[in-house]
Amino acid sequence: MTKALEGLELVKAGDTTASIKTGDNGLVGIFAGLTMLSLAGLSLLRRKED
Repeated sequence: MTKALEGLELVKAGDTTASIKTGDNGLVGIFAGLTMLSLAGLSLLRRKED
């Protein structure tokens, strides 16, 4: 807990230059991976039907 408090930085009111890492880019990778797996699965199913 002490290390977390020491790592905090003060931000002035109205300062919009401070960026916050939310991890939203991780979701894009997950959805892209699921899309690729779905497309690969569909192509395999179509090959089996032919």
